[in-house]
Amino acid sequence: MGSLYLVASNFFLVWIPILIRRTIDQVQAYKKSAATVPDGIIDILFSPETGWILAKNSLLLVGTAVLYGLLLFATRQTLIVTSRKIEFDLRNDVFSKLLRLPQKFYDKRKSGDVYVRATEDVSKTREYFGPAYMYTINTFSRAGFVIAMMFIVSPELTWWALLPLPFLSAFAYWVSGYINDYSRIIQEQYSTLAGRAQEAFSSIRLIKAYNREKYEQQRFEDESQSYRKKKLRLDLVESLFHPTLNLLIGLSIIIVIWKAGALVIEGVLTVGNIVEFVVYVAYLTWPVASLGYTVNRFQQSMASWKRIDEILSVEEDIINDENTNTDIEQIKGRIEFRDVSFKYPDTQTYVLKDLNFTIKEGQNAAIVGRTGSGKTTIVRLLPRLYDATEGEILIDGVNIHKLSVEVLRDNIGLVPQDTFLFSDTIGDNIAFGTVDATKKDVEKAAEKAQVKENI
Repeated sequence: MGSLYLVASNFFLVWIPILIRRTIDQVQAYKKSAATVPDGIIDILFSPETGWILAKNSLLLVGTAVLYGLLLFATRQTLIVTSRKIEFDLRNDVFSKLLRLPQKFYDKRKSGDVYVRATEDVSKTREYFGPAYMYTINTFSRAGFVIAMMFIVSPELTWWALLPLPFLSAFAYWVSGYINDYSRIIQEQYSTLAGRAQEAFSSIRLIKAYNREKYEQQRFEDESQSYRKKKLRLDLVESLFHPTLNLLIGLSIIIVIWKAGALVIEGVLTVGNIVEFVVYVAYLTWPVASLGYTVNRFQQSMASWKRIDEILSVEEDIINDENTNTDIEQIKGRIEFRDVSFKYPDTQTYVLKDLNFTIKEGQNAAIVGRTGSGKTTIVRLLPRLYDATEGEILIDGVNIHKLSVEVLRDNIGLVPQDTFLFSDTIGDNIAFGTVDATKKDVEKAAEKAQVKENI
């Protein structure tokens, strides 16, 4: 519907120059035929003949402009609102996908890069479904109506008016390729910059404790300088586009006035036709101008969409399969490792090799060893943050691959060695692992952890 509204609005728009031309030509005809012509603007406005001409055509102009405005409003309320809904759904889909992706995905990527893809890239992709799509329809529909009306009035003058457009199209084609390449490079650099800032803020206590503020400031400035240089190169091309655009549009207007003036002298056209054609050329200014904007936004959207698609296309390898036992909801706690071996993705070195042990239900066990011996890896394998490369892990005699991932993790309490607090209340941080924890449950957990009195 938004596309239809936009096409209809441009249909009414092209009637405005026609009404202006008709008004001028009717007044000119009246001046030639009338025995006495009103002298001065006041006399002309209040003259019965000229006043009626101006009043009638003014009402038609106002009505046409109102219809054009209402349809344009309806266009934005459909296309732009729809694009916001698409953005909403896409952002939720990306966030949902990120929550389901395996740990190895995050091991290969910086947190800043993931953050930018879930926020900045989604916003830029939205512009393809909103402004870029709207301006594309506007460009072709308005140009189609305007050029058709120009040919109806004077094919010869139309060809002269459109003479500079092929040069503009060739220039836009060159600009679009450059923008596409640099938009992708700039987005990647922005991800690095955001990651650097996020890393500094998350470790601000260490930076201050070790007096490394100047060092971190310099690292950030280096990344920011790289981003600035790349962005300026893109800005340079964009800044050249608009003056070139204005030059070619101005050249079209000059050609129209020159050639139309000659045709008026020959008696082929009227003065009203000159004004009509100048307005038509002005109407073509925005479609052609928006061509640069549309190409720019389209290329940036495509670059951002490729980065989002990389996330949406990542395989979720830790999922419930067809052999999952959905009847098991509670775990007693017997843990058994059978010939378990594990190596992290993209490495050839085994962290664990042929590991066998059993921990009985209710039994306490301590695993000790030197740094890098695999203690943390064992803890990561239990809730299936990673899957064992070889062998099998059983809980209550059932292979953890046959347990629901949600049930498995819901029955495991994990305290990681790297502490993290969400920006929320202490109570919500304590209750993070459960869905329906009461205040009494939170206080009981705090008491067991021997932090209740401190809180």
